Amino acid sequence: MPNTDPKFDTLRQHSTLAHDADRGTEWLIEHLSRWDARYGVTLSDAGHDRVMVELATVPGNTDEFAAEVYSICPDVVTEYFTSFTELADDNPNPNYAKSIEGLDEMDDDFGLKAMKRWIVLERKLPLHWS
Repeated sequence: MPNTDPKFDTLRQHSTLAHDADRGTEWLIEHLSRWDARYGVTLSDAGHDRVMVELATVPGNTDEFAAEVYSICPDVVTEYFTSFTELADDNPNPNYAKSIEGLDEMDDDFGLKAMKRWIVLERKLPLHWS
C-alpha cells in the first residue's frame, strides 16, 4: 500500500524519478519512508530529477546508510560528492572542507567517504538522478 503521508506529496506532484521505468516515484517514496521511520526526514527542493533530504538524526551506522544511499541514488556519490574538492574551494561553508579533509582524491571511494562525513556534519543529502 502506498505511503499517504503528506510530506511525500511533493514527490508525487513533481513526479520525482518517474522517468526511471525500473524505479519511479512510489519506489522512491517507499525508501524515503523507511528513512523517515528510522531517522526522520524533511524534503525540499523537489523536482522531476531531484530532492533534498534532511535527516533529523544521524544514522548510527554511516557505512550501512551510505551503501543504501548509493543503491538508491548512485549519482549523488559519483557526481556530487566526488566534486567536493572544487566545491570546498568555492564555498564558505566549512563543512565542505571538513568532509574531504585528509581524503585522497584519487581513492575510488573518495565520494562515498566524503558523503559519510557530510551526513554526520550536515544531515542533508541532495539526491539527483541524471
